[in-house]
Amino acid sequence: MAVIQDIIDGGDATRTYEYEEYTRTFIVSELTGSGYAMLQEALNTTGIPQYGDEHPSVDDAYCVETRARTIGPNIAEVSAIYRKSLYNQNYEASLSADSLEKESYSAYSVSTQDSTLYPNTIQYKYPDNYPNPDFAGKESQPQNVRDIIYEPKPQLQIVRFEWTTLYADVLAGYARGVPLSEVNVYHLFAERQWNFVGSLNQSNWTLMPNHPAGTWLCTNISVQMHKEYGLNAQKVFRVVYNFQMDKSGLWQRYIAYTDPNTGEIPSDVSTTPYEGNKVSAKYIRPAIYQNFNYLELS
Repeated sequence: MAVIQDIIDGGDATRTYEYEEYTRTFIVSELTGSGYAMLQEALNTTGIPQYGDEHPSVDDAYCVETRARTIGPNIAEVSAIYRKSLYNQNYEASLSADSLEKESYSAYSVSTQDSTLYPNTIQYKYPDNYPNPDFAGKESQPQNVRDIIYEPKPQLQIVRFEWTTLYADVLAGYARGVPLSEVNVYHLFAERQWNFVGSLNQSNWTLMPNHPAGTWLCTNISVQMHKEYGLNAQKVFRVVYNFQMDKSGLWQRYIAYTDPNTGEIPSDVSTTPYEGNKVSAKYIRPAIYQNFNYLELS
């Protein structure tokens, strides 16, 4: 009956950007088979790690491969390869900003240089020698002018390789930590996109803890198959998360009554009915909040 004669622990370790690997070596003696049958017997000996077994001292490292070779009469050396995946970790993050064109109905005071917004009302005083005597030396009627201003829109992109489900996928009925090779990835990622794309951050997002709820909009989650590895064909996906920041209330859009006399939206417009179902403003894109911490990006 085959027995394990010796165990060599900690003899070999490898680290790449994708994973860490650790090798444990077992010397198996008293084998009775011959040729490949002896190696098969060595691999099946009681105490030899099997695929999926956890490393006895390295957290989250699991056996992904065993190899056997003959080293003497009725003796074989079995190497057990344990792998700790470094996926489901941030691989690349970038922060950029562009400017969004926005039609402005108001402007800063030129004379006082303060930060108060005033209507874009301008007037012109015609010179005394203006050819038309009806206008010469007189002030024009006030004009409300629309213009284009540019608002900065910071954008955050995070690229990550994933091979197990996230806490975010619990919303779609999946358990956390399940290998993606064991689930319907089309359904899973479609549900993740449905739950987060178009949503705003709740407060206490760990990536942006100082930003209040509603500051960041998840604009896109894209997924691409990266590779398969291991005996069980573990699937790894490249997932890109995109967010955009706005502090002006752009993400919660509404239409509102405009005073024809001023060209401005009155300060007291409200979405609350004041007579029957009449309202002076309506949300056309209400805010939908989601806990971005579920995406485990930090």
